[in-house]
Amino acid sequence: MTTREGIPTALLVDGTRCALIGGYGKEQDLVRVGELTGDGRFVVRRQRRLAPPPGHRWTMAGRGGILHLFSGASHCLLDLDQVS
Repeated sequence: MTTREGIPTALLVDGTRCALIGGYGKEQDLVRVGELTGDGRFVVRRQRRLAPPPGHRWTMAGRGGILHLFSGASHCLLDLDQVS
């Protein structure tokens, strides 16, 4: 599943709602939230950016409707509603 901005880093899915998170360069923190249609297309309903703490870098992974963010020894969980 690709977007015009590049390949997402993480995917969150809860039923037909989903979020594509990340991309290349300036798009690393971009979140595209939308729905999967009956014919398999992803329709973006909203875009926003995640705001990492200044000076921190993170690694992210999506599992179901949960986004896992890792920075050093820290681990943060966000669900689809929180990133929407």
